[in-house]
Amino acid sequence: MNYDNMTAVKCEGECLNPVEMPLAQTLNDATLMASDVLQMAYAINQHLFGKGPVQSEGKEPKCFRDALEIHANLIGCVAEEMRKICNSLGV
Repeated sequence: MNYDNMTAVKCEGECLNPVEMPLAQTLNDATLMASDVLQMAYAINQHLFGKGPVQSEGKEPKCFRDALEIHANLIGCVAEEMRKICNSLGV
């Protein structure tokens, strides 16, 4: 999906979620879910292979762009942890 031209698509017509939710709340919910997934991946890796997570300090976002960056980095950490699990399983 290309987000370069945000005016190309309007939020009109049929919506997946007709209830209005602020974009910041949606991003916060997604970040919390991604954080839960990362914690589960850490637990799986620790339980199956005895490999603990690499701790990193979280930072508080100062603007919406920071919040997006934090979310993207979190998803990257989830993907990396899943790759480690797959490699350890030989998948």
